[in-house]
Amino acid sequence: MKTISTLKNEARLALRGNWGTAAIAAVLFAIIMGATNGAPALGFFFLAVPIEFGYVTAFRKMLHGNSDVIDNTASAAFENYTHKVGTGALRWLYVFLFTLLLIIPGIIKSLSYALVPYILEDNPALTSTETLRLSADMMRGHKGRLFGLYLSFIGWWFLCLFTLGIGFFFLQPFVKTTVAAFYEDVKENYNPDPYLV
Repeated sequence: MKTISTLKNEARLALRGNWGTAAIAAVLFAIIMGATNGAPALGFFFLAVPIEFGYVTAFRKMLHGNSDVIDNTASAAFENYTHKVGTGALRWLYVFLFTLLLIIPGIIKSLSYALVPYILEDNPALTSTETLRLSADMMRGHKGRLFGLYLSFIGWWFLCLFTLGIGFFFLQPFVKTTVAAFYEDVKENYNPDPYLV
């Protein structure tokens, strides 16, 4: 398995020459998420969830050399649209229910489902339940590693506070691209269970 440092280096290489475009995409994403934040639940799921899926997978495409983050976000968001909405709603429901128990179980469940957007992109024929189950299986033994990856950015988060928030629009693409590299690493080393789906 690759180290966090290696995953970050892969993300930096992918973002080289593309930081401006990635930051603009992050600004647009923040505007959309902010606009849907106060919307009714249905409005949130029908707009924010598929766009989030498209946004996440767009940085995976950047990792593979396709740097058109804005177009890739839009096209990926509305491809298999209803499937993304259903899967996203189910994921949020499970995370919410586990969070009702305690914050920590909610965090663990959220980490378990971190790979859902990528899996759905790779395996659109899977049902929502199968997608969530596969993500949980792939993340078995890797949740602590992903949590550590997120923690490794904490210094950057504090530095961004001194930029009046502007730095976050550059940091977020870095985080998203690094998590995409994390998915590729987990996927490459995953031994699928033929009875899982």
